[in-house]
Amino acid sequence: MAAAEKKRYLTNHDQGMAAVLVLIFTGALFMLGGALLGYAVNEKIIAGYQAQDAALYYITEAGLETGITALQQDFLFSGELVGTLAGGSFRVTFENADIGRRRISSHGTLDNNRKTRSVMIENNPVSGIIVTEWIKP
Repeated sequence: MAAAEKKRYLTNHDQGMAAVLVLIFTGALFMLGGALLGYAVNEKIIAGYQAQDAALYYITEAGLETGITALQQDFLFSGELVGTLAGGSFRVTFENADIGRRRISSHGTLDNNRKTRSVMIENNPVSGIIVTEWIKP
């Protein structure tokens, strides 16, 4: 009878260890899952910021292209151009630099974010309007 009680004791003890191991393993899985979920949420937020920045870049570039097109029609154009694109807007201004050179600045806006890009263009008698310099803000 002593051998049977000893065998039963080992079985009950082994079952208790299995429950502890299952709890430890489950806790580790919950922690890993939480960390992965947090990582995924952060990546989604970063991707949203990058998409918005790319959209703002293209809105501002569209403003520059609009300005270049306006000066191809009339190199002395001096008004202000505005437009909307993809939920944002741009405003284009012109400045005289030298004789035969103009500066075009495009100010893009999207969801309270702003970006400005400028180019210097030249009216070349042989090739027409050419961009001579991209000006970093």
